[in-house]
Amino acid sequence: MEVLKDAVFFLDLADECSVFYCNAIGSELGGYVQICSSSYGWLLLLKCVGPGELFFFNPFTYDILNLPDLPHGIDSFCFQDPPTSTDCVIVGLSTSSPLNVFIHMPSYSQQSWISFHLDFDGTAPHSLLSPTIYDPNIYASNQGYLHVIFKYKDENSYVNAVVAEAPIGRSAQYFLVSCDQRLLLVVMDELGESVEVFKWSVSAREWEKIDSLGRHMIYICGTTCLCMEAKTPEMENKIYFPRLHSESGKILFYSLETCRYHTFKGRNAKQCLEGFFRTKYHVHSHAWI
Repeated sequence: MEVLKDAVFFLDLADECSVFYCNAIGSELGGYVQICSSSYGWLLLLKCVGPGELFFFNPFTYDILNLPDLPHGIDSFCFQDPPTSTDCVIVGLSTSSPLNVFIHMPSYSQQSWISFHLDFDGTAPHSLLSPTIYDPNIYASNQGYLHVIFKYKDENSYVNAVVAEAPIGRSAQYFLVSCDQRLLLVVMDELGESVEVFKWSVSAREWEKIDSLGRHMIYICGTTCLCMEAKTPEMENKIYFPRLHSESGKILFYSLETCRYHTFKGRNAKQCLEGFFRTKYHVHSHAWI
C-alpha cells in the first residue's frame, strides 16, 4: 500500500475524484488544521497551532463560522443540520475523566459549551466513535457496543448511557451512521477482507444484519460517516472508502450486491479488488464531504 501524506478530503463525483491538500487549506486558514467532522458541505475544523480553536469552514464558499473556546479532552464530534441553520446542534464526546457530553447550539447565542456528565453504570469505554444524533438521542460506538445518550430527563439534560452488545465478537472496525430513518453499523474486519452492515432494532434492542442499502450509499472514514440517496443507479447499494487504487487512481468501494471491492471505470464497476491491497490511503486528517 502507498501512503498519501498531504491529502485532506475527497470530493467524490462517481467516476472522478478531486483531492484537496492540507498545505493549501492550512495556508488559507493560518496554520495546520485537523478535521473533526463534516456534513452538509461544511467541515468542522480544529486549529492545532496555538490555542485550540474550533470553527466551521465551507471549502466551496470559503465561509468561516467561529465557535466558543473548545473544552479539553473531547475525542469525537458530530453536528446536526447545517451550521447556518437555527436547528444546528454540535456535540462533542469525551472519554477522559470525567466522562462528559458537550453540547453547543449557536442559535441560542451560547458563549460556551454546555457539559453533562455521563453515567455508564459500570466500566467506562476507552473511546466513543462515530457519534450520531438520531431520534433525537446521541449514539456512539465503542468497538461495536452501542452507547445511547438519552435526551431528555428534563428539557436540558442528557443522561444515562446504555450499552448494547456488538453484533460480531471478533476484532474489527465499526462505523455508525444514520441512514433513511435507520441507525446502521458498518463492520469491517481488520484486513478489510469482509464488510457487513447491521440495522439497529429499537424493539428487539439488538443489531440485525441487512444485505442491501436499497437506493442509498454510505461513505465512511475515521472522522465522517455519511449516508445519502444515490444520484445514479450505478452508485447505490455501495460503501465508499477514502482509498484510491494505486494504478487507476479511482475511489475504492464495496458492493453489497457482489460482496466484493470495486472501482469505477466510467459508470461501470469492472475493476475488482481483493481487500485493500494495491490501494493508497491517507495518514493526514481527511473527511468525506
